[in-house]
Amino acid sequence: MLAKHEQPPPINIKNASCLLANGWGNKLSELDMQTAWQRIRATTVATATANNISFEPFNLHDLKRKGITDTDGTLAGKMDPSRHRSPEMMNI
Repeated sequence: MLAKHEQPPPINIKNASCLLANGWGNKLSELDMQTAWQRIRATTVATATANNISFEPFNLHDLKRKGITDTDGTLAGKMDPSRHRSPEMMNI
């Protein structure tokens, strides 16, 4: 969709809390996200292999963890955006 419109689709305001949106601006479904992630990983591995670059695989939860860790603020302030329900979950 991006190449077709040359700009990201507008985010549907009722789903503004989602990080990634589909071509209509709505939150991606779990199946869509997994399919996209598999394509991204396959392309990344193929590119790294073709260019003789070391590649350490990671998953979507690793991206979430890195984003939470690198964001300034307190653990309590990071609980809501990370969707953790308790401080204990933040410490894992």
